Amino acid sequence: VYKRQVSTQSTGVEDQQPATNNMNENLLDTPFEEGREGEAFIEVSKKWGYVITLPYIPNDPENALHRGSVVKRLRIAGLDIRKSLSRDRDELFILVHASDQLLRENAERMKLELPLKPDFGGGYFKFTAADEAKFENWVWTTAVKQHIVRFIIQSPTGANIPITQWKAQNKINQCFPLHTKEEVEQLDQEMIRTFRPWNTPLHLLRRYFGEKIALYFAFLQHYLKWLFAPAFVGLAVFIVVLTTEKHISDVTICLFSIFITIWATLFAKFWLRRNAVLAHRWNMRDFVREEQELPTYEGPLEVGFNSPLGFIPLDESKYPNTKAKHYPEDARCKKYLMSTPLFGGIISVVIIGTVAIMIFRNINVYFSAFSGIINGVFIVIFNQLYNNLAIWLTNWENHRTETAWENALVVKKFSFQFVNSYISLYYIAFVKDHLSDCLEDDCVYELGYQLAFIFLLQIFWGQFQEIGLPYLIARIKIRMEDSATVRQSGEVKPIKSIEYQAKLTPFEGTLLDDYNEMMIQFGYVTFFSSAFPLAPLAAFLNNIFEVRVDGIKYLRGTQRPHYQGAENIGNWQTVMDFMSLGSVITNCAVMYWTVRVWEGTTIVFIEHATLLLKLALIYFIPDVPNTVAKQILREDMEHHLALEPSVENDWDKAHPHADEDPDSDNFEEVSD
Repeated sequence: VYKRQVSTQSTGVEDQQPATNNMNENLLDTPFEEGREGEAFIEVSKKWGYVITLPYIPNDPENALHRGSVVKRLRIAGLDIRKSLSRDRDELFILVHASDQLLRENAERMKLELPLKPDFGGGYFKFTAADEAKFENWVWTTAVKQHIVRFIIQSPTGANIPITQWKAQNKINQCFPLHTKEEVEQLDQEMIRTFRPWNTPLHLLRRYFGEKIALYFAFLQHYLKWLFAPAFVGLAVFIVVLTTEKHISDVTICLFSIFITIWATLFAKFWLRRNAVLAHRWNMRDFVREEQELPTYEGPLEVGFNSPLGFIPLDESKYPNTKAKHYPEDARCKKYLMSTPLFGGIISVVIIGTVAIMIFRNINVYFSAFSGIINGVFIVIFNQLYNNLAIWLTNWENHRTETAWENALVVKKFSFQFVNSYISLYYIAFVKDHLSDCLEDDCVYELGYQLAFIFLLQIFWGQFQEIGLPYLIARIKIRMEDSATVRQSGEVKPIKSIEYQAKLTPFEGTLLDDYNEMMIQFGYVTFFSSAFPLAPLAAFLNNIFEVRVDGIKYLRGTQRPHYQGAENIGNWQTVMDFMSLGSVITNCAVMYWTVRVWEGTTIVFIEHATLLLKLALIYFIPDVPNTVAKQILREDMEHHLALEPSVENDWDKAHPHADEDPDSDNFEEVSD
């Protein structure tokens, strides 16, 4: 929590209790209390759940007209608002609130699916205001309410404010939901203060953030639990390597490599099963089909509709009014082709830079001792530089939904970071021995040395990036604003609680960096742990703290994320399957070229046997547990029967004597 000195002159706000009828106005001037949010902030965050910030330029008619337009749009949509200026009077804060009636009307308009009470059959159905009593009361969490408020702000039937476009045009500074103290403290108690990272409160995370972030923590929890076995085995292997002769240690390393490849397959497969359970429990099946278009999506209106498989055209003569935006896929493919040379050029620079570091470490003895650190810094810098370019290219490709946009970004970022993170390790494992001598004349030793440096550096950098950097950015922003208030009034004005949250790092709507960090770590564990058997243990210990660090980041270090649903982890599942397959090839190659304990035919046999075992595990272990599959079929049938009108078979009532008359013996000839 940011701590600072405020002016000793009393502002009057701390010393007096605001009158009841002016409560909401005075609450906006309540300063942020050192070490905790004040009671006044609780009331503000309970009612005013959403904030829009606009540039405020005094005596500027155009700016005043724009501010008035935003306020008018919000009021036309039926939203309650409250306005307040920032300390340095350069920003207007508009707090937004929707009444219960407005929330329910728009929940129906959004076709929001909510859980029914058990008395009405349970399951999820589209909410209707007329049947409100049939739905569970607990579903109206702050996250759901904020989700609906954001819909009202953006919807053409609401305020019709295009948040994304206006932010790009600097007409809006920020638009974000507020943290609520009770929920933050409950999650803080369950996740951060209580040391049980393997038992993350997913139900609380889902209610506060939505399914997308809850699913990330579920993946982190699953990964942590599964790391225990390789961490324990890796520690035993490390002890064997230190205490036995080379031949025994090499055989042990090879056996550990086989174990890791099988473990990676089982880990990925059982995550699919865990994902299926959560998707069913949270009613997120087929979520992609229900996604709305991104505000930035552009394209001409054509007769047809969009689907997960792309644009489906319809007969214009039959459905002239059924139109949707359509951006031709061939136009997007042209953009892919245009960006490929740029991507290839950057990859070439990374490869050349890494090889130069590896070569120079052999020339200069002093440089050799720090080459691992320099290579790790090189990786971090290029990852950050490429990140902005990848986002720009993905925006340029004009994707329709957030899932499509994120999946495209995953491919770009992970492809680059795969090369950037592993190229030096592949060079040491397979190339260096043919060009120069390895450290201590042992390439396995140098490979482990290099992996340890890179792995540990990225762990420390990741923790700093998730907690330290957002804190520093917020502190710098507040210090700069302190200076501005001193210039204006000669004193440091206390910062408002709402304004403090505006200084936090905005949540960009994607968990890409978090998943990418875990996948790169997964590669270090599965690809090269034969050279550094302690890699699984280091990952296990890191991830124990990662759960808490990510919890602190989302609860305290960033603005509250917008509600987001998700069916699965998207393209990261494909990445994980690719890494699992790559671990077989890489480990067998390390056994043959680097460890050299078995002959080539033996290695080929091990590779083929491992691949066949992986295929067998994938084939015989279903993606969806049998109990969940049966439950899905049962619920689908119950929903189908509930929607069908029941028709009573009253034939006997209508024709009570139909079965009493004997058949007549009068026959007629039937002509051909």
